[in-house]
Amino acid sequence: GRTLRRKGHVALHASGVARAGSGIAFAGPSGSGKSTLALALMDFGSDYVSNDRLFLGNRAREVEIVGVPKWPRVNPGTLLASDRLRSLMALDEIARYKALSRTELWAVEDKYDVPVHSIYGRGRLALRAGLESLYILSWKHGGEPARVHPVAPEGKAEAVAPFIKTEPYDPPRSPACSAANLALLLDDVSVFRVTGGTDIPWLARRVM
Repeated sequence: GRTLRRKGHVALHASGVARAGSGIAFAGPSGSGKSTLALALMDFGSDYVSNDRLFLGNRAREVEIVGVPKWPRVNPGTLLASDRLRSLMALDEIARYKALSRTELWAVEDKYDVPVHSIYGRGRLALRAGLESLYILSWKHGGEPARVHPVAPEGKAEAVAPFIKTEPYDPPRSPACSAANLALLLDDVSVFRVTGGTDIPWLARRVM
């Protein structure tokens, strides 16, 4: 992480996947569905880049995303909704979580690691990719149908800035944390804001 920061990369609280070298990122607060979206897109053939911390920086003539080599961590609701992932829970855990209402299940914070290699097969890990689009998850559980809104070019840096992850060792006024640097990185990236009610399957289908 420090090496990337010295090169001017920005660390974001975001997940990312790649398909044919093109990356898609999802930024948002904890519990907004970043990891679940990354796994849902893997079912569509995408490769895993990162689930929580994503570095954004320049590479040759494009903007790249660089992932952190750790497995995605998700809540039991994500596992229950997937035939592929449900096997990561014991039978008694499945029964216990199935007995909860959807609202109760949404509030559970029991994290499970998802070993990408054993679940999706080897060769599905891509720690670097060119960034094509970034989605800001401003949706909430319940409510109106989800909607996707393009962010105007002049507002992209301001919209993404709240999701910058800083570290204690970052120097004061680090260029890796500056709005100006973020604006340059996002210049050729399509940025969208997702509002309304949380709908993982709908957004996964839409971005693919």
